[in-house]
Amino acid sequence: MTTKRKKITVINADDNESIRARIEYTIKPLMFAEAPEIEVVTLPGGPKLMETQENIDSVKAPITKYIGTRPDTDVFVVACFADPGLAEARKAAKGRKVFGVNQSGINTALALGDKVGVISISDAAVKRHLKYYKSLGIIDRIAGERPMNIDLGDAANATDPTVALDPKVVADRMIEVAKELIADGADVIVLGEAGMSPARDLLQGAIGIPVVDPTAAAVGMAIVAAMEFPMPDFHKS
Repeated sequence: MTTKRKKITVINADDNESIRARIEYTIKPLMFAEAPEIEVVTLPGGPKLMETQENIDSVKAPITKYIGTRPDTDVFVVACFADPGLAEARKAAKGRKVFGVNQSGINTALALGDKVGVISISDAAVKRHLKYYKSLGIIDRIAGERPMNIDLGDAANATDPTVALDPKVVADRMIEVAKELIADGADVIVLGEAGMSPARDLLQGAIGIPVVDPTAAAVGMAIVAAMEFPMPDFHKS
């Protein structure tokens, strides 16, 4: 008897095909035959970029509504580093699992090191995230969060979907910020934006400590949550 293949839906909160394509490219190694089906979708009516608190607040209700329209999905991933509306989304899922990329990325980093450093896009993002870490009770494990302070619009619109952000815009600056976080005491780095991968390998090679892509971390957790591990029949001889 064959069982129905489980499904994971990754929700890109930006109404931005460039970012959706980068997320999909990032998680391609996790789309193997034995894994659940993984779909990356763009949230209908979302902002073009998640730059302000208003942008983040604006997607909470649409994410919750969207989850209610997807009874075919077993596990959801909200691909925005602010984890917008995560508690409400979990209620809307009615027992199905919902992962946020911030919580998933930070928890993965905490398993890899003692102090976490986060690379963000802007000063405004840093303030939001530090407040979030305090609410989660993990602020003592955060060595720091530092912004690249780049133009997200320019960086997110690279024409090559195999790069997370345009390397001409971010590569040197990302390495510079990571080194500052290491000086702050970080022994593991988290990329604080859903569209930053696959810059992970480049950065990890340059700084020599683990670098976590939060979207890949969340999808990895979602795969484990969705997969079934049948118990053997120990009574058989």
